[in-house]
Amino acid sequence: MSLIIKHLNYYIHPKQSKLIHQALPECTERIEILTTGKAWILHEGKDLEVGRGDILWHIEGDSAIYKSDPQNTYECLNIVCNSDTKCKRPYPRINKWHDIDEIDRFCHNTHKEYREGLIAKEIFNAHTLSRIEYQIAKSNISDSFFKFPLALKNAIRIIQKNYHLDLNIQKIAHDVQLSVTHLHDIFRTHLNISPHQYILKLKISLACQQLTIGREPIKRIADQCGFSNASSFCRSFKQHKSITPDQFRKKYS
Repeated sequence: MSLIIKHLNYYIHPKQSKLIHQALPECTERIEILTTGKAWILHEGKDLEVGRGDILWHIEGDSAIYKSDPQNTYECLNIVCNSDTKCKRPYPRINKWHDIDEIDRFCHNTHKEYREGLIAKEIFNAHTLSRIEYQIAKSNISDSFFKFPLALKNAIRIIQKNYHLDLNIQKIAHDVQLSVTHLHDIFRTHLNISPHQYILKLKISLACQQLTIGREPIKRIADQCGFSNASSFCRSFKQHKSITPDQFRKKYS
């Protein structure tokens, strides 16, 4: 699934003004990033309060913010996207902006760049959405990481530090003082994937970043991300992304 930004604005809700409760149409997603104030959304049949630092990711059938505190009205970066497929929620509906000190600069600069229109739409689209997804990922990792067993934390640190090397699951298990079976068990329990899948997912994610921001040859990216050769990289990439690295680069860079 790919998203295309259809409309973007910085919204300041007027005091005493009422909002309209309206569900999003098919193949539409809407992202609201709150920078100040207090507001509410209807979530699972209940009013849910949201405020500064919340990232709301709505899909078809959801309604956006429908109520604001009249004494503390909200402001947000509002992004409406078209999806090329029927929507499946890519993230939880309510997320957090991890680096809260950067949220104002991001929202105002993004709005300014959108209005100026000096950056190619494809590049602006990929950069903006990837920045938001990055903040969601950082927030989710930091919120859950401290709850992990110590052995799992240490295994993740080893993988993230050495992903570009030929990692051996047996050695990782030995280094964190677990059996291979127990290492698999804690990865499955807390991350719902195997250690091997976690390593591969990390490598593919890093490759995606390099494909969109630079012009390094595919062979070099494969080597930097820890694949044994370009063929292995291309095969794994297509299995995970359904397109080749070259196609991904053309589409998102």
